[in-house]
Amino acid sequence: MIERVISSTLRFYAELQKLKNTLAILVAVALPLFVAFLSFVIYLSEGHKLINAGTNPWHGYIYHLQKFWAGLLLPLTIILEASLINSIEHSNNMWKQIYSLPVSKCAVYFYKLLAFIFLNILTAVSLTFFIQLFGFLLIFIRPEFGFDSPSLIKESLLLSLKMMLASSAIIGFQFLLSFNFRSFVIPTVIGFCITVGTGIASSWKHIELLPYSYPSLSTNSPDAQIGNIYIIIALLSLVLTSAAGFYVSSKKEIS
Repeated sequence: MIERVISSTLRFYAELQKLKNTLAILVAVALPLFVAFLSFVIYLSEGHKLINAGTNPWHGYIYHLQKFWAGLLLPLTIILEASLINSIEHSNNMWKQIYSLPVSKCAVYFYKLLAFIFLNILTAVSLTFFIQLFGFLLIFIRPEFGFDSPSLIKESLLLSLKMMLASSAIIGFQFLLSFNFRSFVIPTVIGFCITVGTGIASSWKHIELLPYSYPSLSTNSPDAQIGNIYIIIALLSLVLTSAAGFYVSSKKEIS
């Protein structure tokens, strides 16, 4: 049992080490930084119009930033990261070497997917960190805005994690695409088209039928509760796409 745990840990660690040779970690940190900085600049110049007197400015600051993130940039980040995480094996044609190792083909898929999920957790934590960082900068630069109020760190982190969980369907589907297509372009374009299509259909009364809308829909109730129907459906979708990935991986022939 102990040997199995150690072996699993080492395999997962090996997948994380591969990320150092890609831009995936940079994307996971840089895009949340960009969004948080953009919001900071907007509040710096227009904060007096955005903050209601007598209220905690952190509420609007956190919610509107993360709502924008969930509706557009979170799906695009996942799409880009999914293509990057498999880029080493595809670009260097390393699949033959990987499948020759004494590891089951399903395990190969599982540990890469696990590393991808970790990457998305890193993205959620990075978003929360940069939101708080730039919010605290506003305390010193524009003290009149009232950002010295309670900073709602817990609520911000929970909302980030809620959006990540609601994006599980996107995580599973985009990873499956990038795992099977050697081309970086194909899964990226497919994901981009679905994301744009979902955005165009955002006012559709049956928008809940489109899983790429779940991150945004999950933020409609900006409370501290993690669970909602969109997260449940998204997690079930992740299980189904993972099962499909295990099957495809087990049948994969490398010449």
